Formats: sequence, structure tokens, C-alpha cells
Amino acid sequence: MDIKLVTDLLLANKVICLPTETVLGLASIVNKEAYYNLVNTKNRPLNKAFPVCFLKEDINNYCEVNSLQQKVIDAFLPGPLTVVLKRKETSEIMGNELGTVAVRCSNDLTLTKILESVKKPLYLTSANLANEEVCKTILEAKEIFKDKVSYYIEGTPLGEKASTIVDLTLSSPKVLRQGLIKEEDILKVWRD
Repeated sequence: MDIKLVTDLLLANKVICLPTETVLGLASIVNKEAYYNLVNTKNRPLNKAFPVCFLKEDINNYCEVNSLQQKVIDAFLPGPLTVVLKRKETSEIMGNELGTVAVRCSNDLTLTKILESVKKPLYLTSANLANEEVCKTILEAKEIFKDKVSYYIEGTPLGEKASTIVDLTLSSPKVLRQGLIKEEDILKVWRD
């Protein structure tokens, strides 16, 4: 991977494809133009927000985090968990009308290097067209997305299962999608 080229492309609002610790993903930097480029790449409805991948230490700069939410973040991130939090009003993250953001914090070394290099969070979503199966290989992704994706990082995703998604904006955590991390493990951390 050419980290300088990847950084330059992301800062120019382009979309890249990369393996993660869960599935093959598509990423773009957090800003309005990049958001629309990612929407067009996936052929996805505008009102369906993307998860955002952060370095762990940057989450509090963009999201409202209370002490219970912080316990879950500290216990499971980085890792295969997506936590739904309220985004700060000052945040430039494009999202839904609820004012929430699905926060990812990956333990994938390549993704971490990219985040450190661009110095901003990334919209990160599975590599598939809306309502289609997730691409299993970079070759399959190239056949589907062609030049809509500016850079393909070679490699294989480490998991077959997407991350668990848990809403932490409620009075008690609610799992929205079951993945590798179980609801009872999240609740145990929340209650302890």
C-alpha cells in the first residue's frame, strides 16, 4: 500500500476499498463531498448514514460520550463493535435526522495507519452495492466498482461476520445487529 497516495486520494474526497478486521470495506474521509461520493459509489439512499471509523482517542471530539458509554468503548474498542452515539452539534459528520453516528474503532493495522495519516475520521461501510451481498475479494470489488473506487488495497478481510452494532443512546444498550460481540457481554460491562 502506498500510504502517501492513499492519504492524498482520501484528502481529495475519493473512495478507497480495503480489507478490515471484519469484512471488505469502502472508505472516504469525513466531509460533505466525500460523503456524496461514497453514496454514489454504493448506489445508496442519501438518508441512510454511514458508520464512521475513528482512532479511539478522537471519538470524544465528535461525539457526546457519558461515563457508561465510555465503559463500553474502553472494554471493546478497538474491535468488531459499532456503537451508536449522539454526534456533537459542531461535528461535520453527515448523518441521520436523529443526530446519531455509528462509531467504529478498528484494530486493523492498515486502517489505523490510514487514520493516523489523514488525521480525520473516515466513513467506513461494507464493500457492496446497496442491498447486495458484501464483496468477498478485492477482485470481486474491482469488477463491481471499477473506477468509482480510486484505490484498492490488496488483502483479505480477517472476519466473515460484520461487527455487532449496539445503540448506546438509550437507557440500556440495545443490539441492532448481532456480530462477534454478544449482547450479554456488553450489558455486563454497562452494569458493572
